[in-house]
Order: sequence, then C-alpha cells, then structure tokens
Amino acid sequence: MDEFGPAITKKCVSEALKGNNSALRLCMERIVPPARYQNPAFRLPPIRSAADLLLASASVLKAMGAGELSPQEGESFMRVIESYQKLYESHELAMRVQALEQRRTDAAGTELVAEAGVAPLKPGLDAEESHDAE
Repeated sequence: MDEFGPAITKKCVSEALKGNNSALRLCMERIVPPARYQNPAFRLPPIRSAADLLLASASVLKAMGAGELSPQEGESFMRVIESYQKLYESHELAMRVQALEQRRTDAAGTELVAEAGVAPLKPGLDAEESHDAE
C-alpha cells in the first residue's frame, strides 16, 4: 500500500480540484486542523438550588445573544446546567424516598409497640429511665 500512497494522494487532490466533493472534503480534513474551542471568559453564576438553574440558563442565553459566547460554547454550558439539573432531581427524589421509608419504618415500630402493650420510650431516655419516669 505504501508504494501507491503518493499516486493516490495526487489523484485525490486532482479530483478535489475538479470539484469532487468527497475528495475535496478528504483533502480539507488533512489540510485544516479541527476547530478547537477557546476557553471563554464567561463564567456560570453559582448554582446552589433549583432556582439558580434558571438564572444560570438565562445568563448563558444572554451571553450568546450579546456575542460573548458562540452557539457551540453556549450549548456546552447548557449541557453542564442540564447535567446538574438531573443530578439535583435524582438527589431530591432519593431524599424524598428516604424520608417516606423512614416514616413507614417509624409507623411500623409504633404499631408493634402498641400491639405488644409496651409503653413507648420517652425521647432522650433509655428503657429503664423511661419506665422509671412513669
């Protein structure tokens, strides 16, 4: 294959110069390096709550409208915001499920104590102190 490399390259360039779009694209991919994103001076505002996600999104859109961010940079920032939103929603859902499970466990424990006919413990006291206080 090495022996045909120069001839193939020459033919590809010749076809590109004749207007062959595939050959032209192939040549351009070799001549021009891929575009690299610059590190924009734009910084997202702090995100501490779900409400901050809307403010962050609005600041990205405003920066894009003002020409401070390219559409590609804006899209990248919006993906970061979207990822944070998904993480926030997952965390919030997990916390809600945990709270529901805890309430269910507490309710089941109270029912068992009532069925056993045992007085529930008073908060902050161990079993002996709780029953002595009665």
